[in-house]
Amino acid sequence: MKHILLLTIVLFTYACAEPMKINVPRTVFDGIKYTGMVKELPLKAPRTVEKFRELEKQTQNGSSDAYFLLGKLYTDSSLNKSEQNYQKAIEYYNKALELDQNHAESLYNLGIIYSFGYGVQEDQMRANDLLQRAGDSGIINGYQIIGVNYLHGLGNSPQDLKKAYHYIKINAAKGTVEKGMSQEIINHWDEFLILMGYQSTSLAEKK
Repeated sequence: MKHILLLTIVLFTYACAEPMKINVPRTVFDGIKYTGMVKELPLKAPRTVEKFRELEKQTQNGSSDAYFLLGKLYTDSSLNKSEQNYQKAIEYYNKALELDQNHAESLYNLGIIYSFGYGVQEDQMRANDLLQRAGDSGIINGYQIIGVNYLHGLGNSPQDLKKAYHYIKINAAKGTVEKGMSQEIINHWDEFLILMGYQSTSLAEKK
């Protein structure tokens, strides 16, 4: 009889706990990767359902960091594609930008989403604008993507070799992602363009 009662209690507790996990991303339990961050957020990623609900409530108090962190939880690279929810992330990043139009992390992550078409149609011009604003706000790494977009004229981005040189050069000087590669390209710019099948430009045109 005691065993039956104990089993009933365990099953009841499990049944009550499971609904709490609905719409809670796995990153709440496994953690997220803080890559591309320009600053340490005052908020820490929640590691329990209760902390996740608290984070949701903080958005009601006008916290742009809380909105960003929610978006990050739904799209972190540690998640499988089937687990990622870019529509939610876009919603949260945009809400963060409504509160702080220069929120660097939200600008950068949105730029990545539109550049690679994660959950949306690719829009390189929109990505360029977002990544430019992210760079102005402190995250330089997106400049490499802008440079590549202008180099090849990807999507709806026009080909502009001077702009490509400009952005790749900034990434070589200040970025942290693919910095060495960017510097190699800048050091051998004319040869690189010829290798890519494009007409080389003079140093005067680059400036």
